[in-house]
Amino acid sequence: MPLFELRCYTLEGDGPSRVVERLRDHMPPLFARHGFAPVAQWMLSGVSGDVAPGRLLPPLPAFVWMLAWRDHAARAAAFAGLYADPGFADARRATEPNGPWLTAMHILFLRPTPAHPAAGKPIPLGGQLLLMNERRPGAPLPPPLEGPQLLAHLEVESGWRLPTSITLTTRSQDDALSAADAVWHLAPLPHQPMIAGLYPG
Repeated sequence: MPLFELRCYTLEGDGPSRVVERLRDHMPPLFARHGFAPVAQWMLSGVSGDVAPGRLLPPLPAFVWMLAWRDHAARAAAFAGLYADPGFADARRATEPNGPWLTAMHILFLRPTPAHPAAGKPIPLGGQLLLMNERRPGAPLPPPLEGPQLLAHLEVESGWRLPTSITLTTRSQDDALSAADAVWHLAPLPHQPMIAGLYPG
């Protein structure tokens, strides 16, 4: 079963433009060299729904991206190789001329649920919503939104408050959202127009 990693960075100063510069201009060859498989990259443009204290609702501006892995061992090896690569240090120096802009990082590990689509084509990036639905221990997973709007249905394997599931869908389903959902509004980045790698094979 594939492993997905959702990374959320809280930014300050020139961070929004610098993180895009880093991922667009510096990281692709490093990712290819060390076995990274980015699925999608977004700016978090807003949050809505259940915004009670304790939910993972990072202050804006924030950058969100998702990676796909074979397993945790493959992830550990890839990050070890990246951090030891002189090219990564060069990328950081080139994109932090005014000092660090990353103030906080949140990481979630996700597994597909039985409702996760089994197949699909690369998806145009834009207008996505990420729904985070918390539930009581032992309660069933909430049903995913049906139809072509459903891009992913994932359960959080580890992260902040469990149990939680995540649905990645499109903005056209706003009227179907549960009041219990914390909703992240995701804006695409110009250099990555498609979502890829959400489906096995």
